[in-house]
Amino acid sequence: NYSGIRLFNKAGKNYQKGNFKEAIKLFSKYIIKYSTYAEDYVRDAYYYRALSKGSIEDYDGAISDFTKAIEIYPEYTSAYLYRGIAKLNIEDLKGACFDAKKVFH
Repeated sequence: NYSGIRLFNKAGKNYQKGNFKEAIKLFSKYIIKYSTYAEDYVRDAYYYRALSKGSIEDYDGAISDFTKAIEIYPEYTSAYLYRGIAKLNIEDLKGACFDAKKVFH
């Protein structure tokens, strides 16, 4: 879907520029509108929305989105890594260790 790809790319460009709140808004719009389409894009929309949330210190929101990305693709090593970092930021050491084991097994 061309309009979906355009929306995803626009969200990604905002993320790259450090416009995290706008990226969150656009990735959210993408997830709502296209969640039944290409699984890879939906997975990555959750992942980049999570990174954006972490960048504005919404660690609980980031953890939730990383978890959704992992549910879609259980081998998503980067999502485990950054979810572990988000867990460290909320002092969930047990959870961070769990995620680290998934990355460095």
